[in-house]
Amino acid sequence: HKAMAALSVGTLLHQARSYGALSHRHLVHLVAAFSLATPGGAVVGMCVNLFVEGSQGSGVCTALGAGTFMHVATMEIMQHELQDTKYASRRAKLVAILAGFSVFACTIPWA
Repeated sequence: HKAMAALSVGTLLHQARSYGALSHRHLVHLVAAFSLATPGGAVVGMCVNLFVEGSQGSGVCTALGAGTFMHVATMEIMQHELQDTKYASRRAKLVAILAGFSVFACTIPWA
């Protein structure tokens, strides 16, 4: 999924650069940070597994990943989607969000 994330981030950065909202230097810093995120996460995961006993290290890394995913979903994506009523009503979007959360909540016992 890294390729799709890179395409998405690259498109957004290109748009920001095209509108003059992003300097070349800032663009380079953001691309470098994105490029180092995966190796940096691997190093953090290895360090956590070294210093935490048993499967707790894996649990900590999973919790960090899930928390990051939930933060991005709730603060960035859902906020934008609920404000835009171009394609569907807010009520329909809210029902879809709640249905998605419910499906994931039902799968927790098998995770």
